[in-house]
Parts: sequence; structure tokens; C-alpha cells
Amino acid sequence: MKKLLLGAVASAALFAGAANAVITPALPTVGVYTITQSGASASQPYFERYLTGAGVPLPSRLCAGAITKHIDSTVPNQFAYSCVANKVGNPTLAAAMGVNTVLLVKKRTAGGSGWGVGPVAIDATIPFLGGSAKPDFGLSDLAPSFFTAANPYNVDATILGLPTTSAIIASNLTVLPVARQMFGVVLSTAFRDALQNAQFAAAVCKLAGSGVNGRESLACMPNLTVAQITQLIKRGGTTLAGGTIANGTVHTCGRTDGSGTKAVTAQKICEVAGNTPVLSACQGIAAPYLAANTPVSPSTITRAGGRYHEMASASGVAECLSELNQGVNIGTSTAFTMSGLPAWAIGYQSTDNNAFVVAPGAGTTGQYRFIKVGGVAPTLVNAAAATYTDVGLSSCQYNKTAAAAVHLPPAKKALITQICAGMKNVLVINAVNPLVAKHTWGQAGFLP
Repeated sequence: MKKLLLGAVASAALFAGAANAVITPALPTVGVYTITQSGASASQPYFERYLTGAGVPLPSRLCAGAITKHIDSTVPNQFAYSCVANKVGNPTLAAAMGVNTVLLVKKRTAGGSGWGVGPVAIDATIPFLGGSAKPDFGLSDLAPSFFTAANPYNVDATILGLPTTSAIIASNLTVLPVARQMFGVVLSTAFRDALQNAQFAAAVCKLAGSGVNGRESLACMPNLTVAQITQLIKRGGTTLAGGTIANGTVHTCGRTDGSGTKAVTAQKICEVAGNTPVLSACQGIAAPYLAANTPVSPSTITRAGGRYHEMASASGVAECLSELNQGVNIGTSTAFTMSGLPAWAIGYQSTDNNAFVVAPGAGTTGQYRFIKVGGVAPTLVNAAAATYTDVGLSSCQYNKTAAAAVHLPPAKKALITQICAGMKNVLVINAVNPLVAKHTWGQAGFLP
């Protein structure tokens, strides 16, 4: 295989428009108030539903009606959303927008959480859909304090402002905790099926669907231990009951350094006390994988030997797993080229990246499934009971320095604070979870 670029196939039809031209539909230009947000891709489905007003009380709702999603088919993982603003119902929004009537939210997910921390901390100009700008606020899967030199898997040399420091965070950032977000381990569907065949009796768990003996049911969800998962991610092999998967035979569809999803997975799985080998993060450590923390350029790449793939977004992970599952390319926006038959693959995702929901992961890009970790399924009930622990605390942050006040006046800061508070509102969480993280085996997603 050759280099695997991020190639997410965005669906502009989620709200309106179609991805068949550069910036489609065209961005609005009259009476527009723009807010820019960079960072986490894992929570993208949740953020989109928040914009639609799902569960959001009227005084905090941003849009008064339909939302249009804008994309550029040549620029993956950068989006924009426009709508007639809810100025009548939302006084904070009205104060920020002034005479403008159209709200335009530019959302950059390329590169993940690190881009919601580093550039925000130093007030750097970065690419957004339709042109470069300074991010008004960032969203990350965990707090900015994790994006320091002490956590090398969170430090990518291509991300401006990283590594950050505790002094910079204290002096430059206002940090607002958001909701807790569930993550999990995913396998390409064929690998999941093979694991089911090995772990369940021949007469059970072979049917389609989520009914009795259905492969998609909770009762038939296969399991891997933390140690087995780590060995698969780092070496491409592990020892299972009744046999061994040889090292170097399973592909890893992971994330680039700076990804919050990668960092949460490292903290909750790959670096758990007693786990071996304990090296930095969920990173390949030996041929045909590259040694941990070896700098790679470009940042989204297939590692040495063609079995370790680092993706710049959650949608990229979905595409990576699905292409390996099929043995064929998906769409035209990826440089991924199969060299032969389909291959087993393992990866990690937030649970709102649901293979059974239209956005993301429908159809050809939905060929992956969540599994149990250490015998515990990734359900909301288990996360609330603290028996399922692969959970991160998402964070919003904006730059509070005098220099940043040029694009962040007090009224815009108040609006950002409202948005971040709204995203952890239990009414919003309860409304959005069933829309993005209702799986055949149960409910997952976000917690207050």
C-alpha cells in the first residue's frame, strides 16, 4: 500500500446543498456574522446536532430556522454552517451580532483536538473554509493541560502553538469544560465477525441484525482485553484464547499526533498501569510499524510497512477501516490504494461516530463495529456506573489576551461561553445522544 491521506467523504446533504463543487453552496456574503471554531473531529456529529437546536432552550439557540452546510470537495474536514440567526430568542447572540442577521459558523476538524488548543493559545491564523482566520475558540476531547511536552502523542510539529505549557494556558486561555465523551475500540467488520466466530459457539451469533443470535446485538459483542488491544494497535498481533494473531498482520487505523481521540485512548487503554509494552501512546513500535514518536511528514500518513495508518479525523478512521474491510477504494478523495485482498483492521473512535447513522459512516464507510473492552460494553449505562472507563472530558477554550480582543470582543466571548455551556446542558445531551450514538447494541455518546 502507499500513503493514506485523510479523504473523508463529507455529506453536504446533511442539512442542505451537495458536494459537487468548490464551496457548495456558496458562503453567504450579506449581513453575515462569522464565528470560527477549530479542533476535535470526534465530537463533530454532536456539534452539528447542537447547531440544529436539538434540546437547546430557545434563549441559547443559535438558528431561527434551517441550517445550510457548506463544504469544499477538495478540502476535507473543513466545514461551514449558515442560518438566519435566532436574534429574537437569544439576547446574547443578538448582542454579539449587532445589525447582522445571518450567522456563519466555520468549523475546522482537520488534525483534531490539537488544533483547538495550540493555535488558540497563541492566537495564530490557520486555514478555514473560504480563507484563513484566527480561531475564535477551540474544542478538544480533553483539557489543554494534556497538550504539553509531557504527552508527546499530543504534540505534532505541524500544529502551531504545540506543545503548550501550563504558563501559557494560565495566561492566555479561558478554559470551559464541556460534556464527558465516550470513546471505544472498533474493528473492521470482517475482523469483528472472525472474533465472534472464535468467541461464541458455532450455533450462536451468526445471524444478521440485532435480534437473538444477531451479530449486531449486545449479547454477541466480542471482547478484547486492554493488553490485547494494545498489542494489536502497536504490533498488529496478539495472543487470543485458542490461537495467536501473528504480529504485523492486523492493520491499525489510528489518528495523528495532536488527536484528542488518540490521547484519550492512550490514557485509558495503551498506558494503563500494568499493561505491556508501556510506551508512549497507541503508537506502532516495531516493523512493520514505525517506532513511537518518530516524526512523520506529512502528518497524515501510512506508517512504515503499510500497516499503521494515521488519520487526521474521525471520518478518516471510518474510511480507513472500511476500505481495508472491502479491499477496494472508497470515493476519489483518498490516496489509499489496496495492494491485494481485504485485511483485518483495528482502530479507535468516539461512540457518536456511529456506523449505523447517516452522518458519519453510512454505507461503504460504515464497515466497522465497536467491541467490549475488558469485558465491558461501551454503553451509556456502563459509563455512568464507571465500569466502562474509556471516557474523556471535552473542553472549550478561547484566547483571553488583549491582543486577541481584536477578533474576540466581550460580546463574542459571551456568545462562546453560552455555546460551550449549552453543549454540556443535560437537555442537549439527552436530545442529541439518540440522534448520533444510538447503536444496535445500546445507547452510547455523552454524559454531563
